[in-house]
Amino acid sequence: FFFLCARAHSPAMAAASKEKVTFADLGLDEALCEACANLKYSQPTEIQREAIPYGLQGRDVIGLAETGSGKTA
Repeated sequence: FFFLCARAHSPAMAAASKEKVTFADLGLDEALCEACANLKYSQPTEIQREAIPYGLQGRDVIGLAETGSGKTA
């Protein structure tokens, strides 16, 4: 079980948002990366960058972040 809380204006989030991380960098399957590209999602949000790797490990994840931060995208 992993609990994640992303704060929209935290220094860590500001630094991470400058990084050019892709969905492929997070370990998503090529088909999922293509689906993201087709939906015009070019880069994961902070909450996605933090949560996706844990989800791919089969871990349970609870994410807490602001509305519009990409939790359900």
